Amino acid sequence: MPNSVFISYAQQDADIARQLTRALNDSGIADVFFDKAALRPGSNWHLEVANALERANVMVVLVSPESMASEWVRQEINLALTSPRFEGRVVPIEIRPTHTMPWILEQLQILHFDKDAETNRRQLVDRMHKLKTPA
Repeated sequence: MPNSVFISYAQQDADIARQLTRALNDSGIADVFFDKAALRPGSNWHLEVANALERANVMVVLVSPESMASEWVRQEINLALTSPRFEGRVVPIEIRPTHTMPWILEQLQILHFDKDAETNRRQLVDRMHKLKTPA
């Protein structure tokens, strides 16, 4: 059974979130909720996101100046870091440098993405392989 992944990101980073969603879903090691694909017109966005967070057992956080300024992203990070379900299963990915990253994220192993999409995809897939799927 693959990990269920929630990607927390700012809207400005949606293209990168979409690429990572595709890479993880295609790898077969993770099932990723991506709000842009999952939500249909008229959906209760808040309820759908809350349900996706409840189903997830891994959170990937795209770190950028915009995401670190987003109250939504900060709330999602807080939820993950205070939930036993996500213990050791929060994966921060720095997609653009920022000086406003919460200190708690700096304590985790951060993946640093560059312009090489294939290398970035391999880094994330490798990291997902290292995470055990919960029983």
